[in-house]
Amino acid sequence: MTKEVVTSGYVPRASAGVGNLGWDLTLLGPLPVPVADLVRIAAAAYLADRRAYCATTFSRSLELTVHTHDPVPWNSRPGELLSELLTWLTGDAWTTEGHCFRGIST
Repeated sequence: MTKEVVTSGYVPRASAGVGNLGWDLTLLGPLPVPVADLVRIAAAAYLADRRAYCATTFSRSLELTVHTHDPVPWNSRPGELLSELLTWLTGDAWTTEGHCFRGIST
């Protein structure tokens, strides 16, 4: 059984930081596809949480759609668990959905 990994020509740089991390995850080096997808989903959830308006007394309802290499797991039970985890962490109602994006190099 072979693992599919995301490769993106990782070149370590002393000045490289998280602020320089592109959507192709170049700074992280080769990653297994599920890990790369989870990093993208985590980044998208963080940005959605920070950018969505939040009234002081009400919870929000957030719908998160992320382009992933393999959307199947994120549209089944793992995606449901992720939504439940985000709901538990933030107190907001989350729904997540993965979409296949062929523009990401593998």
